[in-house]
Amino acid sequence: MRILNTTNLKFFLLTWLALSSILLAQDREQMRASIDTLRWGFDYKSAEAIRRANQAKHLDSTYYVGYLIEAYHNYEKAEEHTGLARAVKPLRKAIQLFENDYGYTLGVNYTREDIFQGAWRDLFRQLDYFDLSNRLINCYISLEQPDSAYQAARRLQRANLAYDFQSYHWLSWLYFRTRIFTSRDYPFLHDRIEDNLAESFAYTDSLEARYRKNIPYLKREILGAVIKGSGFYTSFENAFIKAPLGVIANTRGILYGYNLQPERAAAFFKQMSGDDNLAKTVNL
Repeated sequence: MRILNTTNLKFFLLTWLALSSILLAQDREQMRASIDTLRWGFDYKSAEAIRRANQAKHLDSTYYVGYLIEAYHNYEKAEEHTGLARAVKPLRKAIQLFENDYGYTLGVNYTREDIFQGAWRDLFRQLDYFDLSNRLINCYISLEQPDSAYQAARRLQRANLAYDFQSYHWLSWLYFRTRIFTSRDYPFLHDRIEDNLAESFAYTDSLEARYRKNIPYLKREILGAVIKGSGFYTSFENAFIKAPLGVIANTRGILYGYNLQPERAAAFFKQMSGDDNLAKTVNL
């Protein structure tokens, strides 16, 4: 009896499956590149946003961008809590889908060389994750859901994005804002106001330490990879180089003001740019 030799057949099947997977992945990336174009050139508050969100989800329901468009529409259009509540579900869905497909980008510090070689796409995706997370946290805080806000802020913090100073600010603010409550109300809290305030101070200290540590990298590797004065350069510099200093000064001013140290509070408020520094100092 002749024995069937299956070795060549197995090799053929494995090769065919491998090639099919590559072709499918290429088709998917081409489809997603097409979906990315749906994000631009319209007002997120308009009905056009919903049309584009639905189109994106129809083309690929596993891609986060369709839910991003829907979430941004609800978020930007919201004029009261009901509108913000509608943004929560698509924000959470977009974050989940992002982590499924692009979680590998989180925690990665891209160099100038990486960016020149094409990693700018992954850097932009990181920025999507950062923005989605911040909008979700802001929704939870506005909806008076501090425990959900805390969990979302810790999730963003664990992503370890080099330019993420905001999660530390959110955590500091949450401990300060809910200081009169205890762990019976919200599990992340301590049981004494003094301990919650100390936690708020500690997160602000961590924010400033992280800023001092990461700022050389951001200037050298991220801003160093783009043309100075370009749209991206200016936006990134304002958001992640300049703005955190105001956030730190504002948070410390509020904390010291609450602790009845008006002179120290005023010193920090005066470090803020614009009219806020004068207004907050006068209100002391």
